[in-house]
Amino acid sequence: MELEKQVCSLDLAKKLKELGVKQESLFYHWQFVNEDTGRNIYAGISEWKRERKINGAYWVNIASAFTVAELGEWLPENILDKGTIVYYKDGEQWYVETNPVSNVGLWEDTEANARAITLIYLIENKLVEVER
Repeated sequence: MELEKQVCSLDLAKKLKELGVKQESLFYHWQFVNEDTGRNIYAGISEWKRERKINGAYWVNIASAFTVAELGEWLPENILDKGTIVYYKDGEQWYVETNPVSNVGLWEDTEANARAITLIYLIENKLVEVER
């Protein structure tokens, strides 16, 4: 399985960072910054933790690319008196339902993204706290 399917997307990683989730992970989203032009290009996912300068260009860590397992450590089995958080696989996609009472849900391509969306919902609604 490709690494991109085992970690949360760049957009969800940025959102988790914005919410103050501690940026410690096995993998990180990176961008390439050309010193001459100042142009930023998304470079992908790496295990590097710190910025690197290679051949006149910078490789800059954007946000932690949390794995399925890392995200799962923060997710509770359920939230008592507030409904159950549901995510499950249906064919090739994952379904995320954060409020079973309203039957509002989202479809995601990977389990990592389904878990990240669930965690974001829980943090934003103050239903769970994560290490910051």
